[in-house]
Amino acid sequence: MASSIFSKKKDIENLSFFGVADLLGLVVNLVFSFSTVKIKRVLLFSLGLLLAGFFLYILITGKY
Repeated sequence: MASSIFSKKKDIENLSFFGVADLLGLVVNLVFSFSTVKIKRVLLFSLGLLLAGFFLYILITGKY
């Protein structure tokens, strides 16, 4: 999440995902590669927040 806020514009533009294995990853990759820098920042922040929430849920509930 911090990289979406503190990264330079040039670094965000050059960021891409490689080795997509499923349909959801492909869709996210396509949206990410054809969007502007502001949308890329929002996507990075929301994906980071989603993953952090998921791991927090796993740790709190003890389902590991």
